[in-house]
Amino acid sequence: MPRTRIKIIPHLDYAELTQRYRRCREVKERTRWLVIRLLSRPGKPMKVEQVAAIISTHF
Repeated sequence: MPRTRIKIIPHLDYAELTQRYRRCREVKERTRWLVIRLLSRPGKPMKVEQVAAIISTHF
């Protein structure tokens, strides 16, 4: 049974996601912004498994 892709609803554009990620100083919140940003990349969004691999190397 194939997995359902996570759907990102674009409340913020990619530039705003990037700004919020870069401005954030609290580690957990910054990680959340990074995940959303990577899943929302225009043209080539990452798969959940790819993002999980990136995030797991940070901790």
